[in-house]
Amino acid sequence: MNAPRDLDRPLANWLRSQATSAGSERVLASTLARVATTGQERYVTQRLFGDRLGRSRTLRVALVAATAALLVAGSVAIVGSLLRHQDPRPVEGRNGWITYSTSAASHDIYVVSEAGLSSRVVGADGDGIDQGCQAFGRDGRTLAYVEAPFPSDTAASWSAVVAEIDANGRLTGELARLTLPGPLQASCPRWSPDFTRIAWVTSPNDDGGLELAALDGTRTLLMRGLHSAPDTPGPDAALELAAWSPDGRSLAVIRSSGANFQMSALWIVPADGSPARELVAGMPERLIGGVSWSPDGSRIGFRTIAVPTDTKAVLIVDVGTGEPLFEQAAGNPSGPAWSPDGTRIAYVSDGQVVVSASDGSGRRVLPQLVLDVPAFAGGVTWAPDGTRLVVTASDATFVDRGVHFTVLSVDPAGIGPPRVIAPWQLGFYTDLDWQEVPR
Repeated sequence: MNAPRDLDRPLANWLRSQATSAGSERVLASTLARVATTGQERYVTQRLFGDRLGRSRTLRVALVAATAALLVAGSVAIVGSLLRHQDPRPVEGRNGWITYSTSAASHDIYVVSEAGLSSRVVGADGDGIDQGCQAFGRDGRTLAYVEAPFPSDTAASWSAVVAEIDANGRLTGELARLTLPGPLQASCPRWSPDFTRIAWVTSPNDDGGLELAALDGTRTLLMRGLHSAPDTPGPDAALELAAWSPDGRSLAVIRSSGANFQMSALWIVPADGSPARELVAGMPERLIGGVSWSPDGSRIGFRTIAVPTDTKAVLIVDVGTGEPLFEQAAGNPSGPAWSPDGTRIAYVSDGQVVVSASDGSGRRVLPQLVLDVPAFAGGVTWAPDGTRLVVTASDATFVDRGVHFTVLSVDPAGIGPPRVIAPWQLGFYTDLDWQEVPR
C-alpha cells in the first residue's frame, strides 16, 4: 500500500463530507473524536512536523480542526454560490423516509430514516385502532393509509385516509377521509396511484367481491367473488386484490377456485367497470401470489407454488398476451419487486436476495445477511433512486413463536454490510414503502 497516497484520499473525502453536511460545531466534535481514535491523522502530522511533534495530540487537534474550519468556510461559500445560481432542473434520485407497520404491540405506522431514526406517525399505545396498508404518494408529499377498530377483521367499519407529510416525516394534516362498511379482510385495500380511489375485497358474508370507492363515497362493484350470480348457491371463487396498474386504469386480481381454492388465475379488471379478462389461466393445485406491475405497465411479475410437489418459481408475463417472458425456480420466494426504471427485479429465494435484469440475465444471489446472527430475507423493496434495497428479515427460516424480525438496507450489488433500519422484534414489519424526497 502506498501510504501517503492511500491516506490522502480518505482523509480529504471524510473532511469534505463533514464540512458540507454539518455545522461547524458538529465538524469540530467529529474531528476531535477521530483524532482521539484513529492513527491516520497522527501519520499526517508526523510526516509534516517530525516524529516527536507529530505525536503531540494538541498539534493534531489544531491542524485537523483548522483544516475542517477552512473546509466549512469553503462549503459555505459554495452553498452561497449555488443559492445565487440555482439550477432549475430537479434533483434526481433522492431517497426519503421509509414507512412500516408493526404487529409487535399494536398496528401503528412508523417512519424511519435509512440511518435508523424512527418515529411513530399514526397510532398510539392502547388506542384500540389498527392502522396500516400505507403508501407514499408519487410526489413524496402525501401518505395514504387505512385504519379500523381492533380487531379489524370484525370491525363494523373502516376508514381510508390521505394525509400530508412534510420533509421531516411529520404528518401535518388530513387531506381526505372516507369511512366504509367493514370488516376488513386479510389482504390490504389498495390505493390508486393518484390516491383518488381505493379498492378492496369485501367480507365473505358480503359476497367477497372486488369493490372500488372514490373519495367522494361513490362505490362500484367490479367483480363478484364467492357467488358468480346472486341466485347461485355455493362458492365460486375467492378473490385477492393484488395491484393497480401504474396508470390507474386496471387492477390485477388473483381469483382462486376449485377444491380448497387451490387453483389460482390472474385477472385484469378495468377500473371503469369494463369486462375483466383472464391473463394467466388457473391450473389445478397451483397458487399465485406476490403480484407486482412493472413501472411501464407492460409486464406483471408474480410467484407460483405447485401444491403437490411444493415447486416454487418467480415469473414475469406480458400484460397484453399473458405470454411468459421470464421464469426462475426459487425456494420460498417473495414476489418480484421492480426497480424504479423497470430494468431490474429483486426477489427472495431461500432467505437470500436475488437481483437480475428483468429478462433474467445477470442473475446475482446476494451474500447471506449477517448481523449478530444470520438473517434470512423475507421481502424486498427498491429505493426510489434504485441504489438501495430495503429488506425484511428474520432470525429463522421457519416463522414460528419466538422468531425475531428486522428491517435492513442492502446494496443491490451486494457490496458492503447491511444497514440496520429497524431493530430485532418479535412482531412482523409490514407494508414497507420508500418515499421519494418531496420537491
